[in-house]
Parts: sequence; structure tokens; C-alpha cells
Amino acid sequence: MLTRRDFAKATAGALVVSLGVRSQAADLPGALDPSRLEAWLEIRADNTIVARTGRGETGTGMSGFYAQVVAEELSVRPETVSLIMGDTDRTPDGGYSSGFLTGAANLRKVAAYAYQKLLDLAAEQLQTQRTELSAANGDARPLGAVLAGVPSGTVQRGGFLDTQWPYDKVKHRLEQVYAMDNIAWNSAYGGLRGLIMRTPGQRQQTFVLESLVNEAAAVAKADPIQFRLDHTSDPRLIGVIQAVAKAANWQSRPSPGKEARRTGSDPITGRGVSVLVRSNAYWVGLAEIAVTPSTGLIRVTKFIVGVECGKIINPRQLDRCIKGGIVMGIGEALKEEVTFDNAKVTSTDWSRYRILTMQETPEIQIVAMSRDDQGFGTGGEAPNALPPPAIAAALFDATGVYPRRIPLTPDYVKGLLAGR
Repeated sequence: MLTRRDFAKATAGALVVSLGVRSQAADLPGALDPSRLEAWLEIRADNTIVARTGRGETGTGMSGFYAQVVAEELSVRPETVSLIMGDTDRTPDGGYSSGFLTGAANLRKVAAYAYQKLLDLAAEQLQTQRTELSAANGDARPLGAVLAGVPSGTVQRGGFLDTQWPYDKVKHRLEQVYAMDNIAWNSAYGGLRGLIMRTPGQRQQTFVLESLVNEAAAVAKADPIQFRLDHTSDPRLIGVIQAVAKAANWQSRPSPGKEARRTGSDPITGRGVSVLVRSNAYWVGLAEIAVTPSTGLIRVTKFIVGVECGKIINPRQLDRCIKGGIVMGIGEALKEEVTFDNAKVTSTDWSRYRILTMQETPEIQIVAMSRDDQGFGTGGEAPNALPPPAIAAALFDATGVYPRRIPLTPDYVKGLLAGR
């Protein structure tokens, strides 16, 4: 049997393979340009494997999962795989923190390509057919391979509209998205990078879509929940909307409320709702807020979130994902903002880029519905897209003024209520 170490010595210890390098690859002067790659895999002569990816750990166990994916493709023990993630000094630049499954797919393709290519070389050394070789714990596999992974795509005008339209009774609609050159998550050579803090492809669209639905309900003088029920025939969506309304003890009425006002130093309350459909999961968010017009300060007092994602396998993990996502979404709705001048980003520390504190975190109530007849949906990303449109709707309910942007900082809200 030929070991990896012996094979590496026989082949001078190095194999370099490129996989999916961008269109400029043919012009590269004898080496791969790391700025044009997304994943690297190094199989070293000391029987260790190092996988490098620009994706970052988001607290959901991605690092263990990625290492296991590589190990399975290479037929080695997982403990032999080391993972370097999200360090742009040592990994390709992965852009914003997205693509949990995309990152895994890139590493899996790199590992699978390595496995097949190195078996070819092993077969050549052993003067046999590759189909006659088997691999166990890395034997008959050469080391010293550095592989380049699948590249990121470029943003195209009119592309990446990921919103799933939940209101099928609205027959006529136009959905378009426009991407500007060099303003994107993969803008490697300058410009601005868009940041979506999870739920890629739906976050911005959901804010616009649900705000539009809430404003349309107000124009129709309809209750915002009933308005949604009247414009969908999807029984799964109807079921989760009704369950959240019941949990919130929702009183049917149009927005804004009769007590809505734009002035005064006493807080006034409001409520708002948002809906999202993503990857075989149905979500409803309901925000209850108190806003003080004289200061513009919004406090979320309670957030109720409902989900029906098919069969729930791990209720505890789903609960954690939902709560973490709601906290993230509230922070983005109320506080988080990247600021910059003509030369650079100026929100470079936690005193200038503010996030939600524990004291500001509201009660979060979860209404989770498990169904055995709808397969399995996703529960890890969508929750954080619910708070921005729900909180914006709640501000409208309390004041009669609908915001068209976030974050809803005190200065912005105070100016909005003053008509500025």
C-alpha cells in the first residue's frame, strides 16, 4: 500500500489544481490569485489537511460541519482536518457572513476534486487503474495539494430576487431588482459592499414588500392581519398568521390607531406585523412598541414570532435560532448603521456602531407549529428579517407616519414626526 507520505515524496510533495477560477484565470502568471478564489484545501506531507474558507462561524456549528464535509469527501478522519475561517489574511475573502450551505458546497467540491485527481496520480505511481484503488484514512492518497475553489459570481442587473410572493390573490405585480456595478458583496476591487446580516436575497425586499402591504391595508382602512388573510389562499400561511394573532390577543382594527399622535412627551403604543416565506417555512412577526414623540425613542416591549417549517426536529435549537435572529433584527431596525465620510467608514467601534443591549431586549414569544405532512423547512435565517417591517408598521400605528428606511434612531424618528 502506498501511503500519503510516500506518495508525496515520490511526487516532490506538491500538487496544485485550480477549480472554477474566474474568467481571468487564463491570464494568471503561473500562480493562482487568492483574491479571485473562494476556498482552498491544503493536503500536507505531515498527514494533516487544512481547509480555508472566507465564510465565518455564525454560532451554528459551521466549523464542525465544514470539517466533516471535507473529511467525508477525502475518506479521512475528521480530526485530521483543520479549518481556517473568515480570516482575510489567511483565507480567501468571503464577503459578508452568508452562504452556510454555499460555503459547504465549495469545500465539498474542492475536496471531491482533490480526491479524484490525487487517485489518478496514485494510480499512475502504482501503475494501476484508479478504479482499483481504495482509500482508508488517507492511504494511497498523495499530500501537498493546494486546490482553488469555486469562485463567487458577479452581481448582474436584474438578478438575485429571492422573495417568495406570499399573496397569491394579488394577480398583477411587477418584481424587479437592480444591482449597480461595483456595489455588492463581492466587490473585491473597490466600491461599497452590501451587508444583509443573514437572509440573503430577501432581507431588503421583505422590508419593502411588507411595508407596502401595511400601507395598502391602511389605505383600504383594513386590519393589517385580516388584509393579509384576504390576499392569500395558502393554508399554511393562513394557519401561522391566525396562530400568532391568537397568541397576541390581536384586536381587529385598521392602522393607525385612534390614539395615534406625533407630539408629546408621554410614550404611545403601537403594533405592527410582517410576513415572510422562505425555504419551505412560513414566518409571521408581530411587534409591540412604545415610542416617545418628543425624543423619538422607540422601545420594543414585546415581539411575537410564529413559524411553521414542516416537521420540527430540534425544538430547542429552533428556539435559539429564532430568539437570536429576532434580537439581531431589532438591533438592525433601531440602531445598527454603518456611517462613512468621503474617504472611509467612520463607525469603526462599538461606541459608534451600536447594537441592541440586554436591557433593551424585549420579551420574545415563540409560536412554533410542527407538521408531519410538509417535509422539512429551514429555521435558521428568516427570523431576523421580521422585526424591521413589523417595527416600522408599529411606529405607523402609533404615530400615523410610515418610515421608509431604517434604522429608526431617535434623531431620525424625531425628524420624521416633525415633518422633516
